[in-house]
Amino acid sequence: MNEARRKLFSQTEGWLTDAEGEALERYALECDGPFIEIGSYCGKSTLWLGSAAEQKQTHLFAIDNRRGCPPQFTDVGDGLVRTLRKAELMDSVIPIIGDAAKVAHYMAPSFDFCFIDGDHSPDAVSRDFDAWGQYSLKYVAFHDSTETGPAAVLADVKMLGWATVAVVNSLTVLRVPT
Repeated sequence: MNEARRKLFSQTEGWLTDAEGEALERYALECDGPFIEIGSYCGKSTLWLGSAAEQKQTHLFAIDNRRGCPPQFTDVGDGLVRTLRKAELMDSVIPIIGDAAKVAHYMAPSFDFCFIDGDHSPDAVSRDFDAWGQYSLKYVAFHDSTETGPAAVLADVKMLGWATVAVVNSLTVLRVPT
């Protein structure tokens, strides 16, 4: 990611660390795309994945059902769209406000990379993986992977043969079973 976007990353509200963002970008760049991001919030992780999409000349579909919009924004998605405009990523990122599992029903199964960081309840994480994991031809990444919901789903996913390729802070990246 370029320096201007790194500076914007440091100013964007959210919980992703620099190291986690770098890992997302690194593994996304190993894929052809398009990419899926579940849980965009104000766009902190979207900067990394959007930069990877731009470099690969593909698209990132950034999906968020943000019901807890930050108080400084009047509409759901405002923070994400503002971040994308500042980063000049509107051509590479397609923001979608809605339920990720419902959106998956209408998407074509041609995704290489899926990042799951939406609702962290076990049911929601499981629903997101079930909806999108089938499309992730190469990698799926979970943020906050030590929290109860993501940790439970990770254990189930590993039982299906997905292999851990990286753990960076609270980010876990898995590779599709071979």
